Amino acid sequence: MYKFPGYNTSTYVTTVYKDYLFYGTLNYYFYVGAIDLRTHEMLPEVKIDYTPGNLNRISSIGVHEGQLYVEIQTELDHSDIHVLDLDEDE
Repeated sequence: MYKFPGYNTSTYVTTVYKDYLFYGTLNYYFYVGAIDLRTHEMLPEVKIDYTPGNLNRISSIGVHEGQLYVEIQTELDHSDIHVLDLDEDE
């Protein structure tokens, strides 16, 4: 079993793509991080800038054509989709 410091403290959603486990987390701000499943190395988390609303949570994350999509639900009837480019060579 592998332990990752701070990983389970407020992880909302996860998805696996190629050799990486991507996760969305809350540490005062929303972040997206990744764990290399081959080496079990935690890669640096990336802060997601968003405009807070009444309901703030990462609802889903997914990968399509080399981009990571992060859905942040800010209101009961509104979500923002943030798109991050993945470095496919690493």
